[in-house]
Amino acid sequence: MQPFRSARRSGRLVLLVALVIIVAGCGGGVSPAPTGIAVITLVAGPTCPVERFPPDPNCAPKPVGDETIVILTLDQREIARGRSDADGRIRFSLPYGHYLVRGLAGQSFPIPPADQPVDVGAAPVEVTLEYDTGIR
Repeated sequence: MQPFRSARRSGRLVLLVALVIIVAGCGGGVSPAPTGIAVITLVAGPTCPVERFPPDPNCAPKPVGDETIVILTLDQREIARGRSDADGRIRFSLPYGHYLVRGLAGQSFPIPPADQPVDVGAAPVEVTLEYDTGIR
C-alpha cells in the first residue's frame, strides 16, 4: 500500500508544479494597460522686442532646457515628472488617457505657461508649452 500513496503524492506534486507554471505564464490573467508616447516641447518667446511681418526667423521662439514638467490626471494627481533637455524636449510614456501638462515656475521664468491638455493613445502626441520672456 505504501507505493500507491507515494505515486499519488508524486502525481499531486506534478499537478501542483504544472499549475504554478501555467499561472506564472499567464501573468495571473491581468494584462498591462496600454501605453502611449507624449512628447512635450518647451519654447520661450517673444525673443525680439518688435514683431515683424513677415516674421524674422531670428525672432522665433527658442527652446527652453532644464525646466521641470509635470503630468497630471484631470483631477490634479501627479503621475509623472521630468526635466527638458537642451532642445526643450521631454518624452513621457503614459497609460492611455486624458492628462494635463504643466510647466512649473523656475528661476528663468517666474510665471509658468498655461496648462495644456493632452490625450494619450496609440499614436504619439506632441504638445508645446510656451514660456513668456516678457520682452515687449
